[in-house]
Amino acid sequence: MKNADPGQVDADDRDSLARALVHDLRNAVAPIRNAVQLLRFRGDSDPDLASVTDMIDRQVKEIVRILDALGSDNRPRSGYPGSAANRDARPMPSPATVRIARKILVVDDNAALLASLSALLREAGHEVKTAADGAEALALVQSWTPDFVLLDAQMPRMNGFEVARQLRTLFPQGAVKLVLMSGSAPDETTLRGAERAGFDHYIDKIHDFAAFEKLLRDA
Repeated sequence: MKNADPGQVDADDRDSLARALVHDLRNAVAPIRNAVQLLRFRGDSDPDLASVTDMIDRQVKEIVRILDALGSDNRPRSGYPGSAANRDARPMPSPATVRIARKILVVDDNAALLASLSALLREAGHEVKTAADGAEALALVQSWTPDFVLLDAQMPRMNGFEVARQLRTLFPQGAVKLVLMSGSAPDETTLRGAERAGFDHYIDKIHDFAAFEKLLRDA
């Protein structure tokens, strides 16, 4: 803007850059958190692996704490129906305790997130298929009906909200659960938009798997 205070413009640019950096770093940390939780599943009988996993997990949590502090101004002041907390202190369930196997479609353009989350869900006993974008997801559900669709909020060409709206024309509310996945804390406007698009739940990509597994079992 021609009449804008140059100092204010610079500050706004810095804030925007900081938000984008926090978002990108959280997306980078999410697959690491999934891998740590997968190691925790498999390390019960190996004390050395369990010890190393605990150390890595503590480091990841510290990184997440710093990122959350940097992005705290953008965190929503109220919850979202069915939202899964991402730092719940409850212990991880073992795959043997999972009583209900779900059919889950994971949709994300981040290959590392897609691979790590799908591996973690399969380890927990679920049937999982993946799609790298919205068009692939919509094609897949024509022949395979999932119980849950986990949708990345930001994807090229067709974002998670657009995919959700199209899925809701195929599956009414309750027939298939739609879960919004985000690498940054959404604001109130985003959460309201998610509900209008037909989402049932929201999860932080850096989720606590115990809370997430409870959502999958109980929904």
